[in-house]
Amino acid sequence: MISPTTPTTDTVVHALNEFGLNLFRQLSSNMEKNVVMSPFSVAAALAMVFDGASGDTRDAMADTLRLAGLSRDEISAAYAGLMAALTAPDAEMQLEIANSLWIREGFPLKAEYIERNRASFGGEIAEIEFNDAAIKRINDWVNGKTHGKIRSIIEGLDPLSVMVLLNAVYFKAKWELLFDTRLTRDLPFTLKNGREKSCRMMVRGEHYSYYEDDQVQAVRLPYRGERASMIVILPSRELGLDGLLAQLNADKWNSWLDRLSQHSRVSLGLPRFKTEYDENLNATLQALGMEIAFDFKRADFRQMGPKELFYIGLVQHKTFLDVTEEGTEAAAVTKVETYFRGKSSNPEPVATMIVDRPFFLAIRDDLTGALLFLGAIVDPGDASGAGRGLATAKEIIEQHGGTIEVESKLGQGTTFRVRLPRKKMR
Repeated sequence: MISPTTPTTDTVVHALNEFGLNLFRQLSSNMEKNVVMSPFSVAAALAMVFDGASGDTRDAMADTLRLAGLSRDEISAAYAGLMAALTAPDAEMQLEIANSLWIREGFPLKAEYIERNRASFGGEIAEIEFNDAAIKRINDWVNGKTHGKIRSIIEGLDPLSVMVLLNAVYFKAKWELLFDTRLTRDLPFTLKNGREKSCRMMVRGEHYSYYEDDQVQAVRLPYRGERASMIVILPSRELGLDGLLAQLNADKWNSWLDRLSQHSRVSLGLPRFKTEYDENLNATLQALGMEIAFDFKRADFRQMGPKELFYIGLVQHKTFLDVTEEGTEAAAVTKVETYFRGKSSNPEPVATMIVDRPFFLAIRDDLTGALLFLGAIVDPGDASGAGRGLATAKEIIEQHGGTIEVESKLGQGTTFRVRLPRKKMR
């Protein structure tokens, strides 16, 4: 088994992160809804297809997936080692990854392609008749692998669909430092259009890895065992989430990580929220350079089967993300359908970070550096408990001690900076 620290595996991790950030930037451009995606899930699913590509199709996919210069064997071995590292037993964190290939009965896929997929990606292989029973069986697999968080990925199978490749990721972990549910209150969150709405805001004062400049505030929230963490990036009101995402790339991401090495005392407010996302990735992947793989006249997947038979017909991605006082639960499924050719304490905190406007987040495996999930949250949802009214920051202070700063700017809403005494919460 390849070590997750080998140069080739590190290269593949950098590649999937760079591809994921590029894809996320495209998906979240001018978004009006929450966008949550799993770079690892999409990259792994496409890597399974990439293993069957040749010629210009392989070159285009390599450029898009940032895998140019790596051989088929190097990529396969690196993904095998990466998945082994990610899914290594961990008493504090649940991270499960599963892959599968569902092949239409009677279609001539090369035995070598199937065996490489099984060996490199641990893919479950099934050759079945594509009918209503197959749809149920595939959706049951998805439901099981995501612990019921994503119940289905297929409503119907195209008559020209000959293979369905699936990747599923399930993540669940508790915060290293839990938020106290007694401190969670309804506080205002400013939407992209400037309107305020009430959200459930979790608060905690603690030492975190923290960074700020005139454009962003960034904080790293470790999960128990410190194997993984959530990194929250809050853009300034002047920059806004659209401005932050416009400059998002691998270099910018790595610069934020480098600057999060210092620990600071932070008074943090983070919305509690649950969100789901479902997106057809065809147009976005083509915009990133993969047009030929979707072209039924030019696609070349001869390592998968006869060159004239296959092209990518559909790439679908679904995610689930739930952030609470206790921790985070997340799931993702990526589906790639290939078609048969023929269809087109009380010290003063040194920093305050109240996440009360649209923000960016990432869930990162800190052992390998792989980006598991990315999110752009523009609306955390309504506060729970209708009829209770909006609790003010002043009420929180009166109950639990501390100080409050209120800053109101015309046209920019109101900022509440709550400073709370330190408490040990686990």
